[in-house]
Amino acid sequence: MKIVEVTWEDASFEDMTHRTRRNVKEATVMVLCSVGYLVSRDKRAIRLAMERRLDSDDVRDVLLIPTSLVKKVRVLK
Repeated sequence: MKIVEVTWEDASFEDMTHRTRRNVKEATVMVLCSVGYLVSRDKRAIRLAMERRLDSDDVRDVLLIPTSLVKKVRVLK
């Protein structure tokens, strides 16, 4: 499996009791960078595993990122 770095925009949720309208208007989209084993990629999503077994195809700690949120994918290895 290839190791890739994915730059993507994430939705956010802040559990705060009170926020001013100004605070809400000034909130920005978080841009993240995730690195992992590329399990699969299609028109709907990219799937990264953080760990893989060396003696099989098994993986764990899988991150599913909707393709519409992906900004860039770079192959590291």
